[in-house]
Amino acid sequence: MGAGNVGLVYARWGHLPHAPFRVLAYMALRTLDDGDPPRFWGGRESLAVALGRLVPKPEDEQSRRERKAAFEAVKEVTATLRRLGAIEIIEPARPTRNAVYALNLHHRMVGAEPPPLRDSHASLDEPMMGG
Repeated sequence: MGAGNVGLVYARWGHLPHAPFRVLAYMALRTLDDGDPPRFWGGRESLAVALGRLVPKPEDEQSRRERKAAFEAVKEVTATLRRLGAIEIIEPARPTRNAVYALNLHHRMVGAEPPPLRDSHASLDEPMMGG
């Protein structure tokens, strides 16, 4: 489950900033490798954990602020991933149901192409084009 998809995240989306990369790798880990496209529906608390944030139960004002901050961080990162074409919302969240995301790991989403894979025949000592 997901190990092949995580490899694709490293190969095709390794240029992402730290937080979006962490979330995308986590989403990939929780998907089926043979999904076409891979789908994630783990929920925003799960994605907050991927960002290194534990989400407390809303017991007092402090815990409610921490929950809100964690969910805002998730919202910001998922918006970035959507804008860059790494994920797409298939089903929006609704009461008692998590959002369902499709992961763009196989060049299947219209208008969203990850960068091409590096030529596997190129020497590791040769600089990559544009870099």
